[in-house]
Amino acid sequence: MKTSFASMRAEVGASLTEYALLLALVSIIAVGAIGFFGSSTSDAFTATGAAMTGAETAFEEKPKTTYTSAGIDGELKATFEWTGDEISRGDVDADGWEYKVKKDTGRKVVVRFTNTETKKVVTVTGWLNKKDEIKTKVKVNRRGRA
Repeated sequence: MKTSFASMRAEVGASLTEYALLLALVSIIAVGAIGFFGSSTSDAFTATGAAMTGAETAFEEKPKTTYTSAGIDGELKATFEWTGDEISRGDVDADGWEYKVKKDTGRKVVVRFTNTETKKVVTVTGWLNKKDEIKTKVKVNRRGRA
């Protein structure tokens, strides 16, 4: 069976049209994927390259520090610092009071204040709860014991 030159040319033309449509569809999908994933992929390669040269990367988060104070207004104040997952005693403002850190475990700090004149004892406690939030408690013992 012989095929005519005209019918072969029509088949080639149809195949070429299908190929062009398929190529356009694949190109649109590729451009969309590059646009969607491109910036995050670029950022990942940039961060990896910077990390290999020893630079700090944007993925390294430095722990932030939070401060909370507790005490008796006008008499004494203890400030607790929370950095990362650890709490520590910060500044102490206590004129006329002596203080001593009774306990410091990293999750809990207990500071005992003693008034130099009246011998009144105040215990200020700061700790991290299970949500890593600073909590404080002030206990006053007027008899000189805490």
